[in-house]
Parts: sequence; structure tokens; C-alpha cells
Amino acid sequence: MYLHIDSSNYGEAKVGVAVSNTVCGKYEYRGSFQPLGFQSRDMGLFKDDDGSAYLLTEDTNGYYFMFGSHLTGWDPNDNVYSYATSLSGPWSSWANFADSGSNTYSSQTSYILPWNATTAIYMGDRWHSTNLKRSTYIWLPLELSGTTSVWLRNRESWVPDVASRRWSAAPSESAYEAEAGPCPTVLLHGGTAVGYIGGSSGGTLRLSGLSSGATSRATLKVRYANGDSGERYGSVNVNGVSQSIAFLPTSSGQSAGTSAVHVNLNSGSGNTFQITGLNGQYGPDVDRVLIPAS
Repeated sequence: MYLHIDSSNYGEAKVGVAVSNTVCGKYEYRGSFQPLGFQSRDMGLFKDDDGSAYLLTEDTNGYYFMFGSHLTGWDPNDNVYSYATSLSGPWSSWANFADSGSNTYSSQTSYILPWNATTAIYMGDRWHSTNLKRSTYIWLPLELSGTTSVWLRNRESWVPDVASRRWSAAPSESAYEAEAGPCPTVLLHGGTAVGYIGGSSGGTLRLSGLSSGATSRATLKVRYANGDSGERYGSVNVNGVSQSIAFLPTSSGQSAGTSAVHVNLNSGSGNTFQITGLNGQYGPDVDRVLIPAS
């Protein structure tokens, strides 16, 4: 494992190395260094077909692709890519690979994972410099058109199939409004949401009759608002199994955010959902719950 090693003021700028017999560890840390005497911060690894390894990205259809971010500190920007038939160049001019002005869907390039001949998986960082534990990731299909053009489209959901190395659009979803449960409601972007979940009163939102077309592992989404400056946490229980999840702040509490949790659903309309605050704290204001229809 190669990793970024640094001091709190980013003065060390080193590459660290840890080794293990298995991916899941236990890892032994071997130390850090500046490669060839140069500073190193954000980084990725690329292993070529001949076995040579580089602090770079990937190789597709005889071309090398390099993805990078402009220098805007922690903030996202319109990331760019370049390609060449040799690592020594010449390299093409930098070009955007996502919608201009989207700031690469509020992310910065972290890693490009090879997937198949026409697709890679873009893995981007979403940094929050003032609250690093809020930093998250975005993973999206990165599509190759021809041999040298790549494009990233924003998708809330998509389904990768690891066995076939293909992906598909997410199935349709069934939405269940939170106000169907017996809890106080609050205003949310012109509609209503359920508030006062958790807290001193221990308010709990319960929904029943959630329908699934199959007995399967699935991704359940919770649309919510959180007007606080910090995270709220909730205990989500689906069909008797509880999990704790975080709900990041939303803009002034009036726009909906989304938190996802992986759950076991049963075929039919007998699925149940429940959420309360965690450790006596208030949970989010819940707008609706969405589950795959198939």
C-alpha cells in the first residue's frame, strides 16, 4: 500500500509504504520518502503491461491517460485529462471530461480504476477542509468513446456487475413519504418532512408496507434535511436489523440531502423501516425513503 504521508502543515510531502500478505491486512509500515527527492502529495499508482509501476494512472487500448485537478486547494474544479501513446509523450492538450462548470460534480480526481475496454470507474474526493470527517467519495462510470475521448456523466445511482465487468442504470425506485408516519412534520422545500426524531423525547419514525420485487440485498436511501452546522446521526432499522448512519448538513436545512444504507429486503409489501436519533441526539428531518422497486 502506497499512501500520502505528511505533517499538519503539509511540509513533509512524502510517500509512505506498508506491506501485507493480504489486502485486508495486517499491514507492516516500512517508512516514508520523497520519490527521487521530489515532493509528493496527492497520488495514484499505475502498473504497465510490462510489469513496470509508476505514480500515474491507467493504460487503455494502447493509450495512456492522465487525469488531474487544477490547483484550487481543497475546493473542487473542472478536472482535466490528457493522453499519449508513450509515457514520454507527446501528451495531448488538457481537456475537461465532465460538464463544464460542474466542478467535476463537486469532486477532485483521486483514482481511475480500470473496468473494461470501454469503461473505467472514476473515484473522486469530496473534501471538506473545515471538517475532514465529512469528506466523502463519488464513484461514477468513466466512458471511453473511440480511443482517446472520455466522458463522465453525473448519476445518483448505478449498478456495477463485478463478474461481467459491466454496469447498468439503477432500477426504478419506490418512494415512501415520511409524513405517512405518526410524527410531527416540519416544512421542507415547499413540502413537509418529519422532524423531532430522537432528542429528549426519543421521537421515532416508523413506516410499514414497503414493497420490494425480490428478496435481496439493496440500497435504501433516506432523503432528509439537517440545518445544523455539524452532522446528525440516526439509528436506522429495516426488517429488525439496525445500523447507524450519518446525515451531513444541508443548505439552511431547506434542501434535501441523501444518505444511503445497505439493507436486506423481503419480496412483497411486508418490509418495515424505522429511524430514531443516536445516543439521545436529534436525528435528521426525514422527507422520504426510497427503495429499489425490483
